[in-house]
Amino acid sequence: MDATIGEFLRTLRTESTQKAYSKDLEQFSDFLSKSKIGIIAAKCGDIMKFLSRLPVSGPTKERKRCAIRSLYRWLVENKRLAANPTDMAPSAPFDKKPRLPRADAAEAELVLGSAEAGNAKEMRDKLCLLLIIRYGLKASRIPGLKDKSLAKIVSESDLPFAEQYLEAKRGHERFSSSRWLIPEKTGSRMDVRSVRRIFGKYTRKAGVAKTRPLQFRNVLAAKKQRI
Repeated sequence: MDATIGEFLRTLRTESTQKAYSKDLEQFSDFLSKSKIGIIAAKCGDIMKFLSRLPVSGPTKERKRCAIRSLYRWLVENKRLAANPTDMAPSAPFDKKPRLPRADAAEAELVLGSAEAGNAKEMRDKLCLLLIIRYGLKASRIPGLKDKSLAKIVSESDLPFAEQYLEAKRGHERFSSSRWLIPEKTGSRMDVRSVRRIFGKYTRKAGVAKTRPLQFRNVLAAKKQRI
């Protein structure tokens, strides 16, 4: 690693920032060395060229920009450089991801309709879809829900189905001992990836191109609850 970078990293307060910036600045230094340019000699154009060629997402690229800007600010403050080359670089965030298209009511109805309710597992899946599509819950919230949460979330029209599911859950060999409202098939706590897999399974079954839970949140809004 470049000695100048190492000296700068030792001035950072937190270990997590040191770790992130170390990786970012080492990558920047390697890029410059291929053109036989040192950290001190690098110009704004060299920095922008490095950032533009990174095959990473916008937030990651912005973090690398911040690391480089902090390094050069430190160099100027310590009189190693007369001017900060990053002051000439554009400050707008890089590569913002376009917002995913939102599902419409017809697509949401197709997804809900594709889920049957013949047994506890099917009812669990249908409830998972309902919580996202009708009540706007994030996929990340669902794994932590417990049985007692259900009455606080669903509207009166969905209460009979909710009660039927809880009854079926109590009679299920593995679900019955689980304290989680939407458990894994083993009865253990589900993770968010499993929630997304369940959702993807029924969007494919319904023949709907949109597959992400966030595209369907609250599309068929019943009532909004905070739990």
